[in-house]
Amino acid sequence: MNRPLFKSLIFSLALEPIFYICALVTVFYASSMFFFVNRFFVIQNSSTDMRIFFNSIVQISVLTVPLLTFALKKFIYEDSIPVCPTARFFTLSISIWLSCMSFILLMIFVPVSVNFFGKVDFAQIFASFFFTALVLFCSVCFTLFVFSFVNKNSALSALIVSVIVLAALNFIHLIPLYVKIGDFFASLIQSISFSWHSDSALKGIIDSRDIVFFIGSSAIFLFLAVFFEYKRTERRINFLHAFLLSASVFFLIFSLQRMYFRIDVTSSRQFSLSKTTAELCHNLENPLRITYFRSKELKQFYPQSEDVAEFLKAYVARTKNVYVSFENADPQKLSRLGIQGQQIKTENTTKVEYTTVYSAIFLQYLDKSSIIPFAFSTQSLEYDISQRVQSLLTGKTRPLYIISGNGRSVEQDYSYVVPWFASRGFVPSVVEEEKITSFIENLSAEQKNDCAFVVLGSKNLSYEQSDSIKNACAEGIPFLIFTNPYTADIENDWNVTKNDFDSLIPVLNGMGFAFDFSLAQDISNFPITMQSTEQNSTEYKTVNYPLWISVLPQKQAFEGVTFFWASPISCYSGASPLLVTSEYAWKQNASSDKSSPFIVNPFLIGQTALSSQARTETLTLAAIKENVAVVSDQYFLSSLMTGVISQSDQADFRNFDYASSILLELKGEGDLALLMRKSRPVKSLYKITNQDELIKAVKRTIAINFIVIPIFILLIGILFALGRYLFYRKMMNEKKCFD
Repeated sequence: MNRPLFKSLIFSLALEPIFYICALVTVFYASSMFFFVNRFFVIQNSSTDMRIFFNSIVQISVLTVPLLTFALKKFIYEDSIPVCPTARFFTLSISIWLSCMSFILLMIFVPVSVNFFGKVDFAQIFASFFFTALVLFCSVCFTLFVFSFVNKNSALSALIVSVIVLAALNFIHLIPLYVKIGDFFASLIQSISFSWHSDSALKGIIDSRDIVFFIGSSAIFLFLAVFFEYKRTERRINFLHAFLLSASVFFLIFSLQRMYFRIDVTSSRQFSLSKTTAELCHNLENPLRITYFRSKELKQFYPQSEDVAEFLKAYVARTKNVYVSFENADPQKLSRLGIQGQQIKTENTTKVEYTTVYSAIFLQYLDKSSIIPFAFSTQSLEYDISQRVQSLLTGKTRPLYIISGNGRSVEQDYSYVVPWFASRGFVPSVVEEEKITSFIENLSAEQKNDCAFVVLGSKNLSYEQSDSIKNACAEGIPFLIFTNPYTADIENDWNVTKNDFDSLIPVLNGMGFAFDFSLAQDISNFPITMQSTEQNSTEYKTVNYPLWISVLPQKQAFEGVTFFWASPISCYSGASPLLVTSEYAWKQNASSDKSSPFIVNPFLIGQTALSSQARTETLTLAAIKENVAVVSDQYFLSSLMTGVISQSDQADFRNFDYASSILLELKGEGDLALLMRKSRPVKSLYKITNQDELIKAVKRTIAINFIVIPIFILLIGILFALGRYLFYRKMMNEKKCFD
């Protein structure tokens, strides 16, 4: 790099208005895309995942990098500069790249601001900034190559071509989603896509193959730029040196693509093996064979499937007794194994097609086997594999018996319960209502040691059934019980009434779980959209509903959960809280009207909440004592309520994950429960607990990223402009004095 030329380039860019325009456009575009287009400030739907932010930086760089290069075109085409083409173009690339990074690094305040709302993984942020820098440098080198390819009079054409091609390089990997192309071309497209090669880093994985891609591509583009500069100036090219250099670059890229490393920098080590998994692998006395069946179409469309393959390779690295093989999915073979494919949608200009794809993992240990029917990403993969490996090692299953004690059907009203627990490694079965007592009393000693029970509601349980549950709890059988003293009419007007007869509530009171005869309300709640017909006009209003409590992330509830019409629990005699509300919760006591003892109308409850909120406190909504856990909400796992709180494109199964982790804790498998937490890191805005905090955090965020940083950039521009003005004025005065 030529230092005098570098200083001239930096000084020239600092005096160019286009530099400050690019800086402001980048700041406003990336921040707006993340905070406003992404609807970050909508707490219930938001996430601290920063991938949209970094993708926005790369997207806008498609325009800013060519513009900054265009601003320095005189240094590209000026033949009188006494610097060889190699040093000149390398210096140009470093100067433009550092100029881009100067205002992008200012945007570190965006993740800092996000940290006001929730947890930000700054190691992951570092990896994202690092790869963003690599993408920008590669873009700069490519733009210089395009400019060197044309003459000075065609610089504007080079600007336009650079923008178009850079945009294509960032979005080309999406083509297979809309156009049916061959496997070769799909792989080729992925191999040159900037976004495809930066996907891992934005998730928190530093992959040496991606580093090699960007550095190698940058070197090739710089070499081509120098090559065409030599041709343009009609200088002699040493073809032997050029050949040896290009051969060395290609050989290096080829070699490092096969000898690579992947480093998981996420704080939860989401993409690497945990200590629990390592111990399981160490206990393997015989070979564990893992076969990954993946459709080639899945690899074309989604880079996440490659993370699954890399994770399986990490299993092999842990022990000599684990072997993994990769096979293309054969529908007939997988059908014989009982594996069904999943459909993905592809679009083109004339029609929409659905393609059936497979991503199944088959585990074999001795004469036993287990199947993960579809592994799309690594989000829950370690838990899914580890709990299956544990079952293969020990030969034990996790029988789970489900009792519906409120008269509702497990198959219909709790339709997600059985398949969800089955996906989490349990073997669930439903106990018929009339056989509850005999079933519990006839359990063998071996069954009592292995099984667990889930009780959904309790108002229909008889004294004999409740007494059998009490005796089973006394024998140490794990029970997870969802109940409280009230029932809500969830299909109609949501009216909440007290149960006339509930034989299990006194049993739980005797254990140390005393229910308060009230409903818990919290300022941290789920907002609902309701139809209003005020003043003879129909409109939709979104109102906060304090009876549906959004519990912030806590121990096992690592993503938070939602309660529906829950009653507070007072713990005594060894029982301890599991889940609590925020400190701004309060109770709604029952009125004397037995038919409608509580105000449940979302529009009316908002008018009375403020007066009730005078005495706020932290309330317990779930508690545990030894082998018994009680959740004060019989609709916690309801299919209807799950659908109400779910988004149109994503179901909300946080309550189910929480129930699974508590069951594992009750069964003494807390290490596996931690794997569930690891697989789903906290991305919610849990630090915001009330409206006042939200308003303050939003104002602070907007002030820093949309006012302070832009003003700082403008001030730098003004200072340089003022410095240039004073410099020229001084020069003119000296010239006059000389004259």
